[in-house]
Amino acid sequence: MKISPISSFNTGINNPVKYKNNSFLHAVRSDSVTFGNCVQNASGPIDISRLGEFWHNPIEVVFSDIDGTILYKAKGAYDTKIVPPQNTEAVKMLKANGVVFPFITSRSYKETLPVFESLDMEPGDAVVQQGAEIHLNGDVIRYTMDRESTEKIIKVIETYREKHDKNVHLMLYFGDDGYGTYPIDYNSHHVQIMKQAKSFDDLLNQKLLPVKAFIMKTNAKEYNDMAHVIEYLDANLLSGNSSISGVQSSSRFYEITSTESSKAGALKEVADKLGINMENIAVIGDGDNDAKMLEYVKEAGGLSIVLGDGTEKAKKAAGFITKNVADAGFAYAIDEMLKNNTRLNEA
Repeated sequence: MKISPISSFNTGINNPVKYKNNSFLHAVRSDSVTFGNCVQNASGPIDISRLGEFWHNPIEVVFSDIDGTILYKAKGAYDTKIVPPQNTEAVKMLKANGVVFPFITSRSYKETLPVFESLDMEPGDAVVQQGAEIHLNGDVIRYTMDRESTEKIIKVIETYREKHDKNVHLMLYFGDDGYGTYPIDYNSHHVQIMKQAKSFDDLLNQKLLPVKAFIMKTNAKEYNDMAHVIEYLDANLLSGNSSISGVQSSSRFYEITSTESSKAGALKEVADKLGINMENIAVIGDGDNDAKMLEYVKEAGGLSIVLGDGTEKAKKAAGFITKNVADAGFAYAIDEMLKNNTRLNEA
């Protein structure tokens, strides 16, 4: 269900960068494939240091994931204080060069605020909640789940906890606020700002509908430790339900949203509203929940970049690969991108 439609847009791009030459090289290698006006490797992502050989469109907008892309882990959780300083400088360079920079993340908007601060940014545009919520120039779009699906999610998780594993927990996000029905002993920004409700029914009876169901397995350590939970959800909840879909976003987290929403769909919606062609858009991500977005942008002629320590699924989907997150792979990709923009402008 789509609510709070965006009524009008002021893109903030009063003087977009003009490029003298938007042509591209015509030499195509046998192991490459053409997407839009650019050539990318068909057998896997190309190292971002070779961007100039393959990429011949100026980038005007960069969408970036946060956790595992800009931030890296400490003590098992992503810490907003652990941002490679190069990443902060890269964000400043994007702004100085007139490149629009919205986050695209599974976090709620409230959960992005410390990240804006860590990057010395004022709170701004962002696609949040796995694409179920778009914040752009002060306006908001939300895609909510229906009540019937929400009630089924609650019941399925309750049953799973009773029969299988008490370490599996459910939060529901109603707009910006995440709610649980009991305290959860776990070090996560989600839990730290979680609000307590007597029951989820109390919230639903207030005619509130959630944008996202957030499922945690707090004792998971490896990515496949969520496998049994996901199989159970597929069999008892998602199979045959065309209203909701789910994606694993980390070794401990699985997220369910309306099928009307996705990171890829939200990215396209923002691009359309800004009036920017896909070939002038870049996206950077690292996880399975970024894979469809990375693949969509690549196939639509845009620039898709995966972190060096991203998941295999994300790597298969992306066109280019940068360094690991702890090695400031985000900043390295931005530097190569801006150098390429300058080269195109001077051509």
